Amino acid sequence: TVENGGIEGNEGSKAKPMLYLKNAVNAAFSGDTILIGAGTHTYPNPDDWNIDFNGSKSLFIKGVSKDETILDAEQKNRHFKFSYSNEFPVIDSTFKVKNLSLVNGRPENYDHGGSVFIEGHTTEDNIEGHSPLFEHVWFRGNQTNSGVQEQYAKKGGAVFADQGGLASFRDVEFSENGASSIGGAVAIEFPDTSKIILFERTTFLNNGVEPTWEKNIDRVARGGALYFERAGKTIIDKSIGELLIPILK
Repeated sequence: TVENGGIEGNEGSKAKPMLYLKNAVNAAFSGDTILIGAGTHTYPNPDDWNIDFNGSKSLFIKGVSKDETILDAEQKNRHFKFSYSNEFPVIDSTFKVKNLSLVNGRPENYDHGGSVFIEGHTTEDNIEGHSPLFEHVWFRGNQTNSGVQEQYAKKGGAVFADQGGLASFRDVEFSENGASSIGGAVAIEFPDTSKIILFERTTFLNNGVEPTWEKNIDRVARGGALYFERAGKTIIDKSIGELLIPILK
């Protein structure tokens, strides 16, 4: 897919690139690489975003660089959702998103995870969820979609993972992301503890939480950059930033 020259209905080759990333994802087979050209990619409809990965295929989504390939959701929706399905295996770190910026994501409806939502599944005997890898990615200006009451306090300004889901980040920058409750950049709750949460050479700048329900500010405002709840092994290596000390529960 490219900023200029892509046409809806194209086959997706270099000579005939697709216009929408969502179409490329739908057409791809497991193990394929989707190349996104340089430029700022914007789409007219919210449904063109919140691109769903349910485990039916493992992909490598790759831009030119995080400075040259920009996916700007313009606050119409989040960029990606990794949804759990018991029909397919869970996604692991062989699923990569690399060399691009994820900018101005915001869920269309009240929800967590401004740019990325990762979910899993728990039972009394088992917990499992997706665990993609983000590498050389810049999460910038993403935010949760929250109302003004306590029940609308949302988590994970850029990334939210829950019920077995988690992610790994390598050479990633989080800047100017915000949540109304917990985890200005990233919030991970109840992940699969048999897997490792990795932040390697990751930078956090000017992320934060700003509760929209002032009467409950002491309880809901936690984790300006990171928040983990009942996490297992977490590695934060060679990473810098403001409010980097993670909030653990």
